[in-house]
Amino acid sequence: MHYWRSGEHKVDLVLDHPTRPMAFEIASSARHGLTGLYALANRFPRFAGRCYLVAADAPLHTPPGAAGEVGITSLDHFLSAVGRQTEAALADRLTV
Repeated sequence: MHYWRSGEHKVDLVLDHPTRPMAFEIASSARHGLTGLYALANRFPRFAGRCYLVAADAPLHTPPGAAGEVGITSLDHFLSAVGRQTEAALADRLTV
């Protein structure tokens, strides 16, 4: 996981997984600009259709419609998903 910046464009959280990459822009409002997410997806096509804006006032979950679109998800949904992923990863480590 890392932060990405290129010139004036930025993305807060980039999960550069080899088969399931995802990128998230964390914002205070669902009206936040999406230019950073679009710039990342244009530069690195493996992220196309796997970029999300996360905001407290966003709808529960709107996945990207087409490969080049950005999805929108609520902060609650995002944190719940991160918690489930963390719990699963911890369980895998404890059973090894």
